[in-house]
Amino acid sequence: MFLKPESRGESSPLDLRLFISSGDFPNLAKPVKISDMRRSSVATGIKKATRGRSTTGGLGLVEQAPALVEQVVEQLRAHIIDGDFRAGGELPPEASLCERLGVSRTVVREAMRSLRAQGLVEVSQGKRPRVRPVDPQTAIDGLSIMLRRSNASLLHLVELRLPLESEVAAIAARRRNDAQIAEMERSIIELREAPDLRSRAIADLRFHTVLAEATANPIFQLVLQTMLALQWESRLKTIKSSSAAVAADWHDRILNAVRRGDAALARQEMIGHVEAAHGDLLRTTTRDVPIGDLGAPKITL
Repeated sequence: MFLKPESRGESSPLDLRLFISSGDFPNLAKPVKISDMRRSSVATGIKKATRGRSTTGGLGLVEQAPALVEQVVEQLRAHIIDGDFRAGGELPPEASLCERLGVSRTVVREAMRSLRAQGLVEVSQGKRPRVRPVDPQTAIDGLSIMLRRSNASLLHLVELRLPLESEVAAIAARRRNDAQIAEMERSIIELREAPDLRSRAIADLRFHTVLAEATANPIFQLVLQTMLALQWESRLKTIKSSSAAVAADWHDRILNAVRRGDAALARQEMIGHVEAAHGDLLRTTTRDVPIGDLGAPKITL
């Protein structure tokens, strides 16, 4: 359901009207009142661009185009989130969007850039934009940047691991499946047999990533993936300090508890693992070392 803005005066709000095409939007069958929309800001109105000299001596033309872009982004994002535009599917042609939204190609293209930055669409030269599958990487990247710009350190992250990963292990013990058990077993073998430090660290990350997946809780997966990426440097330090064999032994103990479905034991073993890693890190670094994910691999299952 697209709302088409049509200005009716120098200072009048946008007259928002509903345009539906059953060919382009087969799932949309009924008009919707503006008052029913999720975002009331879409209907607040925008004044036409006005011309005149700025009182501060700047450019005289005042453009409201950014607000139009925000409205287009708002509507398209709502349709993507609601599933009206399915993952992997193409959005309507640019000309069709311009007609239904009552905006220029420039506005639509700016909206697509914004949606791409949000990880919602893929834009390729000469092709219609496609809706991206659900992917936590955009959120991970955003949180990663925020944390890296803060005063957080590697030791702060290790402290966060204790309550988070111990609960992940306990829940995984109750919800894991055979495929996840097998994948964790393979990661332990890889950790023991990896030929270099980077390969060992990747195998270590994979074990914790699969463990989070075994919780069947996407929030745990999102938060843990972000945290693991930011701990890439600490992973290299601790594995180098205490050897991959020590990490693999801890993983074995955690996996044995998870395999048995013993949530309490899984939690206890993970606490022991994290506390051991904390001790290794204290011996190799200081509290003021900043966090970072430089060179961290993206672990895919």
